[in-house]
Amino acid sequence: MAAVLAAAPARVVKGHQPIVASHRSAAWLWDVFRYRPETVEVTAPKPRRSRRPYRVHCSVLPADERAVREGIPVTSLARTYLDLAATERPRTVQRVLDRASDLALFDLGPVREVLARCPDHPGASRLRATLDIYRESPVLTARASRAGFWSSSGRRASRSRR
Repeated sequence: MAAVLAAAPARVVKGHQPIVASHRSAAWLWDVFRYRPETVEVTAPKPRRSRRPYRVHCSVLPADERAVREGIPVTSLARTYLDLAATERPRTVQRVLDRASDLALFDLGPVREVLARCPDHPGASRLRATLDIYRESPVLTARASRAGFWSSSGRRASRSRR
């Protein structure tokens, strides 16, 4: 993580898209992934060689798919869900969404926007299927409603973070 933090400010100053923590690393920084990943995963705008302990993914991310968490550039939560859906088992993605809901971090609006923008992303169909589970299960639907998942505007009700 320190390498990401050290490299990012120079990229931002030059006006380039920064290298951002992504996938499991971003989920851990957002506190929706319980375990610190062994390999640091980052997304860069141009292909780069991966060196241990880093895994580099290549994608040009729009501004709304980037954020800063604890001073480290990361993918937005919506993009993080999408990336995880491409690399993790569906049950893991469901657990991440459950944790985000419990922490009042889940917002369906940005997830819909990312899915609409990236319909061919490898994780798009898996993320849609995982979100459909919430709609089909009465227990999960009740839990999602309490957390504000499915508000009429697609945005959760504002709640203070624990």
